Amino acid sequence: AEPYLLLALREDSSQGVRGTAARWLARIALHSEEDVRTRLYGVLVERYDAEARMMDVRAALTESLSHDALELQRLFPGRALTTAALESSAPRA
Repeated sequence: AEPYLLLALREDSSQGVRGTAARWLARIALHSEEDVRTRLYGVLVERYDAEARMMDVRAALTESLSHDALELQRLFPGRALTTAALESSAPRA
């Protein structure tokens, strides 16, 4: 499933399809070995930057990765998705 999800994330014209692919890839990454998780998170971090005007996809990425924000911080410090995931996972006052 991963190759098809990656293809959909990169090439599908629908924000909904790209957002769903991002959610599934984040789930796969969460339950994978560290090398797979690092590779998939890298793809998702790059995609977040590429989706600058596509708020549905960016929201899906942020929501899907907020539970693993500290791992993102370790692997990809200073990236826009890392910052968004950290903010999303922060306790509300």
